[in-house]
Amino acid sequence: MSRLTFDPQNHNVAPVWAPDGKHVIFAKRSTLGIVEKDASGVGEERLVYRAEGAINWVVPFGLSPDGATLVLGESANNAGIATVPLAGGKPAVFLGSPAVEGHAQLSPDGKWLAYQSDEGGRPQVFIRSYPDGRTKFQVSTTTDGLRPRWRADGRELYYAVAFGGQPLMAVSVEHGGQGLTLGRPQPLFSFSPPSVGHDTPFFPYAPAPDGKRFLIMRLAVGANVVARDAPVTVVLNWQAALR
Repeated sequence: MSRLTFDPQNHNVAPVWAPDGKHVIFAKRSTLGIVEKDASGVGEERLVYRAEGAINWVVPFGLSPDGATLVLGESANNAGIATVPLAGGKPAVFLGSPAVEGHAQLSPDGKWLAYQSDEGGRPQVFIRSYPDGRTKFQVSTTTDGLRPRWRADGRELYYAVAFGGQPLMAVSVEHGGQGLTLGRPQPLFSFSPPSVGHDTPFFPYAPAPDGKRFLIMRLAVGANVVARDAPVTVVLNWQAALR
């Protein structure tokens, strides 16, 4: 285990791996920028993108398979989805509708983008063709669909129904000349990732490349619960204690 960032003036959040496994891209929440750094910790951070205007946050969601394009979200786009060349340049909005859209992940072949949207009132998981965005599939069929992630071969997509003892779902994906054929969502296991404030990565789980194992966030034994998760105590007639 090694520490990658040491900047006491910044919240460094939402890390994602570059496809080469040699670099990490993450957001600097206090300066509204996204930077790249060598995973060995050697060298300085390189600014990839800095948000402009009146926004509250900007985060990386992932990169294209060739590592050339960054998929990101920022509040200026109504929590939408944009792309920007990793070598530098202006972002192009991929989705920026009135709905809250985010948690985007490009498929391993770079032709499809899975994401979360509340366009129907509740968050659900969708897939759109990339980069044209013309073809759309709804993946989740339950009450909610959250945080989609692809298996390394692109033949399975995972998503959470909800957090707090709800199942993680798996959907088979068949790629064909006419688009995609999606299977029926199947529950894998239930999990309850901790709520640890705004520094939580946007994806509280990560599938192994073969989809047979998952890395899941959980609180360590004896860890302190953050204030917003602590119980609330209401004292009635407290003035009597002052007498």
